[in-house]
Amino acid sequence: MPAIGDANGCFWRKDWFARDDICAAFKDATGRELGEPKSQKEMLEIAQFFKGREIDVKTVYGAAIFTERGPEGITMGITLALYPWGFKYENTPGYLDMEGAVNSPEAVEALELHKEFYKTATPPGYTNAYTGESLDAFKSGQFALAMNWFAFFPGLYADPHTGCDKIGFFVNPPQKKEGSTLGGQGISVVTNSDKLDAVLEYIKWFAQPDVQAKWWDLGGHSRHRIGRLGQAG
Repeated sequence: MPAIGDANGCFWRKDWFARDDICAAFKDATGRELGEPKSQKEMLEIAQFFKGREIDVKTVYGAAIFTERGPEGITMGITLALYPWGFKYENTPGYLDMEGAVNSPEAVEALELHKEFYKTATPPGYTNAYTGESLDAFKSGQFALAMNWFAFFPGLYADPHTGCDKIGFFVNPPQKKEGSTLGGQGISVVTNSDKLDAVLEYIKWFAQPDVQAKWWDLGGHSRHRIGRLGQAG
């Protein structure tokens, strides 16, 4: 049963993007106005602009992306780049015809762009970062842009140093199509459990719309699609 729903999104130092000196420097460097990126290429251009720039007597960097060497972190980071280019796991859903899908020209282009993020927009040594490192880096005031899960956004907004009126949030920008990395947690049942009936009874109870509504009010990320939960989700 899908229990906790989540997705990867992006956030930015909105206060930096509003400064006249930074906006003027960006316009001189790129020929366009500084603002929320509308494509993957625009996001890379913004991140490259900020890397190595001095703001308030501090050297800052462009983007805090996921670079964790373990399978989850690096996969979440790369797919956030791949999906907006139209990446697919197979040509025909349900069949293992991956040739031309996983390694399509669009997928290769997206991967090359992600490599540019790593090489030209992150600080030296940023080689094993996931959720915690991304959050810490942004809260330290070192980054203009970052990626992370929606579940962390309330805490980011509440931060007294880089949150509130200093932070802005935006969905992962498209390139050829809209796309983001989904996440969350599910509830699974171990079939040889000696408490199988109790577990199934719990799941049946937990799935009730009124229980899901209460859980949502307590901060849960419900995947229920009935009533106001579907509207909220």
